[in-house]
Amino acid sequence: MYIPVMKLPRMVKQKRSDNMKVEECHRLPYQDSVELISSRIQCEDKCGGSRVLRPFRCKMLFSSVIFLCICSSSAVKLPIFDNSQADSLTVPRKEQAVQVFYQGGVSEDDIPICAPYSVCNKVDTYDTPWIERQCRCPNEAACSMSLDSRDGHTIMDKNRQLKICEPVKKLPKCEFFRNIAWTYILFPENKTQQVIHCVCPKNSKAYFVDRPQRYLTGDGDAIGMEFSYVCSPPTRIRCKRKEPCRFFNVKKRLEVDEVKVDTLCRCPSGHKCPDKHTDVGVVPNKDYNIFSGYCI
Repeated sequence: MYIPVMKLPRMVKQKRSDNMKVEECHRLPYQDSVELISSRIQCEDKCGGSRVLRPFRCKMLFSSVIFLCICSSSAVKLPIFDNSQADSLTVPRKEQAVQVFYQGGVSEDDIPICAPYSVCNKVDTYDTPWIERQCRCPNEAACSMSLDSRDGHTIMDKNRQLKICEPVKKLPKCEFFRNIAWTYILFPENKTQQVIHCVCPKNSKAYFVDRPQRYLTGDGDAIGMEFSYVCSPPTRIRCKRKEPCRFFNVKKRLEVDEVKVDTLCRCPSGHKCPDKHTDVGVVPNKDYNIFSGYCI
């Protein structure tokens, strides 16, 4: 393919002040990138009438088609950009505000103080991120709300980030099928508490073991049900024909959907398992809360 070389267009001079000239440069954008041919242009010196090299600066107007180039006597030196540097000129997008919910309430006053190594925030990253506040860190310490899983306070659980008040590095490493990674306690009124005991190896997943136990108080009174989870290595089982590769458990909330994803097997070479319950290859089950994804 022949790509024509674009030349710097002729400037249209306009007087602005005794020591400054304004020139409008009309040129077509090249692959939506800014290509400055030189960091200096020739400007007419009004005082002496001679043509000298002076620094210039360009300000982009509208859709990067019109540039306002100002010649001045200030010693401003601009670098020369090429197309390979165009990506570095991209202005980062402003982070979208993340919705925050409170378990069993509407404010910080409605959540308890965290027990040691309890999950203080759950960050759901399945679709549009949202956060559920579980408890408050002791001594008015902040619980991380970062979407970055490398913040030092995050344990990954599939499409969720579990934040704890303490640094994760203080927790031991779990062994597959041996150590309880965390316990999940379900209290009346659907309030929960999740306590982390160790960190699963990278790329592993936690699954429920045994049957739920009654959660007892110090007096021996049962006030909830306790579920235990252990670490499992990623599955290496190949999916069979007409066998689902992934389950999506969708819990409808007032403003968001809470979706739990369970990968069952690996699709054959050349096929892909759907990532979302709204993707092609996903069908609802009879209760319409569980969706089955098939290799496509």
